Amino acid sequence: MRDARMVRSRSKIEATVNNAAEIVALDREHGGFRNYLRSHADFHETVSDLTSRFRFLGEAGAYFFLHVVGEQVPAHEERVAARH
Repeated sequence: MRDARMVRSRSKIEATVNNAAEIVALDREHGGFRNYLRSHADFHETVSDLTSRFRFLGEAGAYFFLHVVGEQVPAHEERVAARH
């Protein structure tokens, strides 16, 4: 935690460790993490589950994560319209 080049927030470090353990557990439970991601009815259910399971992850971060790992994500306009 003394290294200025690293995250020095104890809660963020602990969240990273806990989030990694959650990914491993979901991977084992579903026979692959991608299977877990695809076990939900739709994008919004996936985001809701991700944000409830993982610390320091909000809707925007979940959307970005799903996009980066190659999951289908709705366009920004569709996401905004779905919330209203």
